[in-house]
Amino acid sequence: MMNEVMELFGEFFSGIGLMLQGLFVFIKGFVPALVLFIKGFAQSLGAFIKIFIKVFPVLAILALTVFASKAWRHLFKYLEEKSQRKESLWKAALVTALQKPAGLIIWIVGISFVLQFIHFKTNEEISAAVLIIEVIAIIAALVWFFIQFSKNLDKDAILMAISSKFKKKDKDD
Repeated sequence: MMNEVMELFGEFFSGIGLMLQGLFVFIKGFVPALVLFIKGFAQSLGAFIKIFIKVFPVLAILALTVFASKAWRHLFKYLEEKSQRKESLWKAALVTALQKPAGLIIWIVGISFVLQFIHFKTNEEISAAVLIIEVIAIIAALVWFFIQFSKNLDKDAILMAISSKFKKKDKDD
């Protein structure tokens, strides 16, 4: 696939060269220049369309990944506001801990789909290292989530204990 795309880029720039050549010939005569210009434009446009058709699925997958990431951010803000309204220790800690690891997993899955698509189209082997890195990154994101959840739970529990102690003290006075 990469060789085909590189060849198409060569064809694209060859068309640009013909367009420029046509502009230079323009000085010597209008009709031959116009013919060369149109020929170069048609060649470049055809190559651009072929490149776009080859690369479009990859761009579409990346666009969906960006959309999913943005949607997650909006959903996170909503969940964070909702969890802060209720005084649930677990919900607030869970939602806050989930923010960044979930975003990372969305990007890992999106890039994984791109690599699988390229593998499917080109029949080129994806290196085992790439697959191992994907698995390690997902495991790291899950570990990151559990560590953050534990820290948030501890922090929220301490803050809740301190605030309840002060409330109790104020009532006694």
